[in-house]
Amino acid sequence: MGIYDKESEVSKEELRESFDDDRGRIPDRGGKSYDRATRNRIQREVFGEKYGDTIDRHEFRRAINRLNSKRNAAKTPEEKAQIKEKIDYLKSVGGWRV
Repeated sequence: MGIYDKESEVSKEELRESFDDDRGRIPDRGGKSYDRATRNRIQREVFGEKYGDTIDRHEFRRAINRLNSKRNAAKTPEEKAQIKEKIDYLKSVGGWRV
C-alpha cells in the first residue's frame, strides 16, 4: 500500500512520517533494507527545498524520473545500482509496482 492510495497529495510532514514508519525494505533485493537515517536522508535529498508544503503523485513521479536520469548519467555500475535501489524503494513507498 502506497502513500498515494488514499489521497492525491501529501504534506511533507506526512511524507516524512511515512518514511519513518516504513520498514525500509528494498523490493527484489533479497531482504536488504535501508535504516531510518538513510531513509530520512533519501527523503531530504529527493524532496528537499525544491518542493512546496505538499507533494502530489505527479511531483513524486517526476522525482523518480529525475533519479532515473541521474542513474543513466552515472559512470560506474555501482553508482547505477545504488540509484536503482533508491528508485525501487521510492516506487514501493509511493505504491507503484517495481
